[in-house]
Amino acid sequence: MTGARRLGVLGALAALGALLVPATGAHAAGPPGSAVVLVSGLGSASPFTTSAGACRSGQTPAGQNLSALRTTFVRAGYRVFTAPIMPGGGRVRDTPPAFSDCPTQLPASYTMDSNARLNSNVPVLVRFLGYLRRRYGIRSVYFVAHSMGGVLSRGATQRIGPPSTRRPFTGRAAASGTDPVRVRKIVTVSSPHIGSYLSEVIGGQLPRTLCGTAAICNVIVTVAIATANQYQPALSQFTREYLQGTNGRPGWNRRFGRVPRQVPLLALGGDALSTDPPSPDRFYNPNDGYVGPSSAHPRVLRDQGVIPSLRCAPLQDAVHSLGLAQDINPISPTKYISMDVAPATQRYALGFVRGSYRGVRC
Repeated sequence: MTGARRLGVLGALAALGALLVPATGAHAAGPPGSAVVLVSGLGSASPFTTSAGACRSGQTPAGQNLSALRTTFVRAGYRVFTAPIMPGGGRVRDTPPAFSDCPTQLPASYTMDSNARLNSNVPVLVRFLGYLRRRYGIRSVYFVAHSMGGVLSRGATQRIGPPSTRRPFTGRAAASGTDPVRVRKIVTVSSPHIGSYLSEVIGGQLPRTLCGTAAICNVIVTVAIATANQYQPALSQFTREYLQGTNGRPGWNRRFGRVPRQVPLLALGGDALSTDPPSPDRFYNPNDGYVGPSSAHPRVLRDQGVIPSLRCAPLQDAVHSLGLAQDINPISPTKYISMDVAPATQRYALGFVRGSYRGVRC
């Protein structure tokens, strides 16, 4: 067991202060007109926040899987905005005990639905960037995204990237146009770039017995199956067949999720859990509870030219999210830390945005 895992969630949050050197002035970091945009994932609720204001009450004032990262970048002097997202869509509502008493929330047209299809959410994220351009003068952004948010960030980057990489969208939420916002870099934390093994278990592509005798893995699979309907239709899209395609037909990644070569992407992933006996299939072993290394570190997408400037950080002994850690720690002899609050995640993400950390070849 590593020291990071022993820290626990509260210890990790307390350790953040030691990692950061406050900027000498407000918004001193980053090029003029730039900002960090935080994007959350499947089933999540995250309020719209700015560098100057987050929710005044709750355990996670910028959303459960973004609050630690927001603290990291605000203390480092960056302008930081949280992209609003809510299960079912609509204006973000107070969600105690996670957050309440929040700044004025944006209308539904700027708020993603964390259970909706990718191609419904990507145009909403693009529209949100246009709002930042008009309201705050933001001309370029660094996406720092957790879980599904990393896939959405790739979709938005293609949508607003160089003209040769744009693809049309159809559907009710299609955006009619974009503001000239440039994406500088992307950091993805535990993102299921080529899918989640849980989606494939639920869909029948993988057996429900894949965990073997691994107790925590089996608990996660059982809960995922029992609660799957509340995360649809988004959950059904995180299969290799949908994202990567089949029978020679390109999937979502090649059609809608391409990142231009001039936009580097740093991928972070966790490997705290495993099957028993260990499987050689890195799509699900080891894993962070939801995502395996071949998906969090999607080398296949680099080789296919989907993410040509892909870099990776070392896998961390951590689980997918703060919520998952809180769910499994009471029933596990091992107390797990989550990827979104892990000190290494803060170091890698901040260093990559600053330019002091380049990552390694995946």
